[in-house]
Amino acid sequence: MKLNIAGNNLVELAFSEQRNGYLKHNDLNGINRPGYAKEKFRFLGPVDPFTEKTLYENYEIIAENLKVYPKVVVYPRGTNLPGGHSGFYSSSSHEIQIVDAYYLISTLAHEMRHAYQYIYLPDLFFADRITSAKEYYQARIELDARQYERHYCIYREYFDEYESCEYSESQIKLFLTGKITAQDIGVDNHYYLENPQYPKVVSRNYHEDQRGSYVEVRKPIQISSESRPTKSKSMYVNSNIKFWIMFLFWPITLLWFSFKFLQRACVWFIDFISDLWFDLRYDKGGFMKKILIILSILLAIIVGIGVLSF
Repeated sequence: MKLNIAGNNLVELAFSEQRNGYLKHNDLNGINRPGYAKEKFRFLGPVDPFTEKTLYENYEIIAENLKVYPKVVVYPRGTNLPGGHSGFYSSSSHEIQIVDAYYLISTLAHEMRHAYQYIYLPDLFFADRITSAKEYYQARIELDARQYERHYCIYREYFDEYESCEYSESQIKLFLTGKITAQDIGVDNHYYLENPQYPKVVSRNYHEDQRGSYVEVRKPIQISSESRPTKSKSMYVNSNIKFWIMFLFWPITLLWFSFKFLQRACVWFIDFISDLWFDLRYDKGGFMKKILIILSILLAIIVGIGVLSF
């Protein structure tokens, strides 16, 4: 049983986003910083050693696939999370809460996909209206996360867990068509009535610019050229002062720009090495392509230097 990992497969899509440069790491001012799985997990009860090892292994794969590195809190079996769910992602703390269960990897993949949505697709994350259990299950972010967890189970060949996800999906369809109740699938509809979420307009670069969420209340008013306010004199004075300070203390300015450039270069280099290491372990074809590109660039530089030296 193999799924053709192409086209609409979300795991392969994330790989292709990385290869094409569309999915770039965003550290969210440090809280999404890459790290070892053992550093990210906190267990609040006893967990089977095999389960713990499997969680660590799959966390690192999913984290590199989606470029998200949230903290994870694992509760003991029997714990009741709000709403009757087995997992939650908190965007404010970039933390996942999951309850230990027999099939746990799909839950981890599901919640880490929510982290991906929040960081890289915020305009979709905020665009859903969720005021009931039915709206929750029909929301785009939830449909996407459920699809990703199923694709990931197939990708990792966890076929039993995939079948469990498919069964859950069939139960959700029965609930959405009114054949069974929310209570039958273990979901508390009152939770959504008490914690509603309304759609907001959010820019795609919401997190890239680190400016916080933007909610559009009304359309901007167009101002004619005659009534458009002119820049005040103080604004020009302030800009001139900044320019002369930077000019007079040019060694410090140059050092500051060099530091910022070096910082960006280090982040890019770490991401690049991380991608190479990940491709070497899980995507040999992508690794060979990158190595060939690097060798081609180095060869072109050597040839160019040789031509210029003659």
